[in-house]
Amino acid sequence: GDIDQVVAHAQYFLNHRSGFYAVNAGGMLLALAAMWRGDVHLWRQAKLHIFEAPCRNEEDRDILSLSLACVDSTVRDFSNYPEWFVRGQFSNLPADAHPAAWVFYIKYLLFYAQDRAVHQFRSPEVSGVGMIQFVPLIAEPMIASVSMEHKIIPEISLRLLAATAYHQCGNEAMATAHVDAAIALALPDGLLGILAEYRRNLDYLLDDRLIQADPEAYKRYKELHRGLLDNWTKLHNSLLSKSVSRELTIREREIARLAAFGLS
Repeated sequence: GDIDQVVAHAQYFLNHRSGFYAVNAGGMLLALAAMWRGDVHLWRQAKLHIFEAPCRNEEDRDILSLSLACVDSTVRDFSNYPEWFVRGQFSNLPADAHPAAWVFYIKYLLFYAQDRAVHQFRSPEVSGVGMIQFVPLIAEPMIASVSMEHKIIPEISLRLLAATAYHQCGNEAMATAHVDAAIALALPDGLLGILAEYRRNLDYLLDDRLIQADPEAYKRYKELHRGLLDNWTKLHNSLLSKSVSRELTIREREIARLAAFGLS
């Protein structure tokens, strides 16, 4: 939650302009800070920096297009992902970029499945929340891979995304197992901002498990979430000209989502 430090690191990368990866990373960090601050100007500045990163080859151009789409996805605009990414192809990315790409890919799949559930998408095999049930089947091997490689932050994110899918399909045992594993990874380094980003997705489940694990961390996590929610909503509504409300309680949001999925 220390966004000032994030901005300082981003400016360091951007000021030194030591190559494509430094500029791209600086832009991504600025976009993250903009989300936490609700700063539309900083958001646009971040995207401009990424766009101006000095590409040397086709691989760099693929990374640049994916980076811009990932920035858009954090305000729930998933329309700009490259076709190769939507198909789940990562071979054109450097190997060390795969864990981060997987996180955004599972986010994309979960949003796609939720969107189809809300619109009551029908096929011979899948209806309602049925498509959401497939998301953990794709995420679980990714979780195993990043766990073996000790990629802590991608593992936390992937576990919380898998937990969201399990939770929304009613599999509370698997959702709880992944939430507990994510909390255990986050607490030693105080990575509460990542947990705060997923709070609304998991209704009361993440709250209940974190307060049992560390009551003081739970208080800080709630503070971070309140600020993030206010500023994310401001940024989202400004960029997409929408009016997303943050007035519903957690339980009201849960009920509204279940109703939108067509459940009684």
